[in-house]
Amino acid sequence: MLRRWVMFFFAAFLVVSCSQEDNSQAKKEEVKKIEKVKVGYPKYSEIEDKLYVLGNIVPFKEVAVTAEVQGKVNSIKVQEGNMIRKNKVLLTIDEEPFVLAVKKAETALKQSESNLNYAENMYKETLLSMEKKFYDIEKMKIQIRQTELELKEKERDYKNKEILHEKEGISTTVLKKLEVEYEEVKSKYEMAKNNLDSEMIGFRDEDIKRELGFVPEKKEDKIEKIKEIRTRTEKAKLNIAKSEHQKYKIELEEAQILLGKCVIQSPIDGVVGVKKINEGEMIQRDNPVLVLFSTHKVYAEFEINEEDIYRINYGIDVSMQVDAYPGKTFNGKVSVISPLINQKTRTSVVRVEVDNQKMELKPGMFVRGTFYPKKKRKVMVIPEKAISSFKGDKADVFVYKDNYVIKKSVFLETEKKDSYFVVRDGLYEKDLIVLENSGSLSEGLKVEAEKIDY
Repeated sequence: MLRRWVMFFFAAFLVVSCSQEDNSQAKKEEVKKIEKVKVGYPKYSEIEDKLYVLGNIVPFKEVAVTAEVQGKVNSIKVQEGNMIRKNKVLLTIDEEPFVLAVKKAETALKQSESNLNYAENMYKETLLSMEKKFYDIEKMKIQIRQTELELKEKERDYKNKEILHEKEGISTTVLKKLEVEYEEVKSKYEMAKNNLDSEMIGFRDEDIKRELGFVPEKKEDKIEKIKEIRTRTEKAKLNIAKSEHQKYKIELEEAQILLGKCVIQSPIDGVVGVKKINEGEMIQRDNPVLVLFSTHKVYAEFEINEEDIYRINYGIDVSMQVDAYPGKTFNGKVSVISPLINQKTRTSVVRVEVDNQKMELKPGMFVRGTFYPKKKRKVMVIPEKAISSFKGDKADVFVYKDNYVIKKSVFLETEKKDSYFVVRDGLYEKDLIVLENSGSLSEGLKVEAEKIDY
């Protein structure tokens, strides 16, 4: 029994002794793992502003060529990818229906010219007859005045001779002869007046007033109004003939224009981008048949992040590189800034105008652009040695807090100043960062920190 108790106490002593040794060893290892590090706050620095963005080459001008007439495509003179000059024939449409339309319009115009000439002649003849009528009326008025004077003279002579006859100064035969002469002149006068009255129908003041509601005061105005009244029918026919002639003239011009539109020409210098129709197919009016790209200038199109758009202004310089021409730089200026932000990507489209006289840049090419906003900006920077790992624009740094280091992911810009990287996001100015990472640091490691200015 005593032996059992001795063995029990001996075993308990060994357990306690081993436990104390383990705790002592753990404390030694903990002391051994404490690493000394230098820490400091992120710095701020002014740098020449540059913005690196990826984009694509797009056409400076995209023109959808449409047909202005409907018909069958006779021939297509170009293929996709062909370089073309302005006014080059692109395709032709069957002309036969349009040639027939031109001939029909020519025939109608010729007939309308004949009708117009006839109406003009009738109007002129009516005016001439009016002039003759005015002349005849004036002539009749003169004759009446002369006959009236003759009548008065005959009447006076007759009365004088009648007195002499009563005094037996002349014979009855002579008096009778004078009476006959007087009656003849009187009849002539009455007949002339009746003829004038007949001729004056339509030329009298009451006729003018009945037609117009008033009578002009001046004689020449009366004559013009009478001409206007008496030639209404012929004038209306002439106006109708003129209208028809003008209508058929316009129809012929339109038919000729449509015939000309059977040949479709390029409106620009450029390249054929898309061909949307084949020979023999029917083409509809206003439907696109070809898409042309103007390539003497192109746009480099970039999507700028919402937080960077304030750095972009019209006219700033942009340098660009494309994979097709290694080592070559293309230059341009910002010419288009979209006023809208894409709700999904949170970006705004910016276009850079680039001269492309040598046709080296093709729509669809991938392009790397560097924007130069012409001003400096204040940015947060950290030493290159503070970065523990990279992955794209994302990097890891260690932040010191309460005697321990914590791994933190930050986002960097591609811009680098000396041995410092520009921090875009993920770090605060009061974060104490480990300035040099030897590679022995790990998440949650206890360290001894020395704060320094660097």
